[in-house]
Amino acid sequence: MKKFLINSFQFLIKAFAVVSFCLILTIGGGFYALQTNSGKRFLEEFISKTVASPDLKLKLESLDGLLPFRIELGTVQVSDKKGQWFEGKDILLEWEPLALLNPELNIVEISGKNIRVKRAPESSEPAVEIKTDPESSGKAFIKGVPIPVVLQKLKFEKISLGKELLGEQVLLKVESDGEYRDLKKGIQFNASVNRLDGVPAFLKANLGFNPIDGKIKLNVIAGEPKGGILVKKLSLPGLPETEFRIQGEGTLNYWKGTLNVKAGPELWAKGSTSIIAVKDPTKYDVELDLQSGFSILLEPKLRPLVGQTLNVKTTASIDPLGAVELKELNISGEGAMVSATGNFDSSQNIGNLKFNVQNNDSKPFDQLAQGAKWESFS
Repeated sequence: MKKFLINSFQFLIKAFAVVSFCLILTIGGGFYALQTNSGKRFLEEFISKTVASPDLKLKLESLDGLLPFRIELGTVQVSDKKGQWFEGKDILLEWEPLALLNPELNIVEISGKNIRVKRAPESSEPAVEIKTDPESSGKAFIKGVPIPVVLQKLKFEKISLGKELLGEQVLLKVESDGEYRDLKKGIQFNASVNRLDGVPAFLKANLGFNPIDGKIKLNVIAGEPKGGILVKKLSLPGLPETEFRIQGEGTLNYWKGTLNVKAGPELWAKGSTSIIAVKDPTKYDVELDLQSGFSILLEPKLRPLVGQTLNVKTTASIDPLGAVELKELNISGEGAMVSATGNFDSSQNIGNLKFNVQNNDSKPFDQLAQGAKWESFS
């Protein structure tokens, strides 16, 4: 998905590069030619051929508007080696070409009335890397696209997602805006997603990130009614209504947030998490303090061991290569308390774990142990 998003952004920039070519034509006296039917048909073919690749074919129809400032497209179709996977109707792209002299890519609006995505695209090309240029006074850029980007408005009135993507047909409305101007001002992104097919599911997200001082602010709220896509994917008992919220703020050295997840009255988790930088710049300590209820997922005879609430408190050191040092883990339920330390390397599937299980209450074990008594084991 990350590769798809980055390559999609690169594709968008390539399209704007073509539009910039149109601007050159405009400055050079080709403005009136672009407004003619023959000029627009030429531009349709030119754009399609320019952005094409072995993994991408683009077809444009009914190009109109005051080119190159306001671009209206009746139909946009995108295909890969397996065929067409995207179709957009009544697409509008409005931008400010003169902002390129700043230099800045200022997009006033990208919108569409009807978008159909049948499946995820396939690509054999590697994703581009996101880098920063130390010589650019804080300017951020994607490799090959060394200009800031501002998106004032992104709105799609109707998005149809095919069954191959989520397991069922879904109709959505998406609204968003964002700013990727320079490192000093950071990145701002806001998004709102709502379903249009009678299902009261939603998602709202706000993200702010400033690479200069490392400040990160995140707020995500989402929810689905009973029988939603998430609980179907997880095969949760009863397919309950779900609610999700994560919010927090801090820096790259110390970020703290809260988590609240609920799937029906018996499946829930809430608590706090902290991400703390340690002396080694490649490692972070993750602290988690949660209260949760999930006994409904267990066999009925095992549920008394956990009880209504399970408390989890842990501190782990994680590096990007997948090595995890478990400094502290304490899990406490109605029947027992488990504590553990150790390490695990996910890249090699090698681990070393020391643990201790302490009996809190022998009653939940009576039916399982058939008269055997115990206090603890390690």
